[in-house]
Amino acid sequence: NPDNIQRFRRHEIEPMLKDSDATLEPGLVLSFADAAKGELAGVVDSVEAEAVFVNFNHPLADKDITFDVHIVEVVPA
Repeated sequence: NPDNIQRFRRHEIEPMLKDSDATLEPGLVLSFADAAKGELAGVVDSVEAEAVFVNFNHPLADKDITFDVHIVEVVPA
C-alpha cells in the first residue's frame, strides 16, 4: 500500500541512530511509537539529501505466499 510509505525529514530520523552503529540506508529497520504508545516497525525504503522514506507495510505485503496444509478433520455444520 503506497499510503504506508511515509516521508520524514532527514533531521527527524538521524537522532534515532545517535546511540547506534547503524547507518541510515535502505533496509534499516526503525522503531516508532504509534498513537497508543505501541511499537511500530518501519523499514527505510530510500534516503535522499533531505528526506527519508519509511515503509510501514508488513514485510510480506506484495509477496506471494504458499501454504501447505493438512486437513485433520471435517466437522458438519
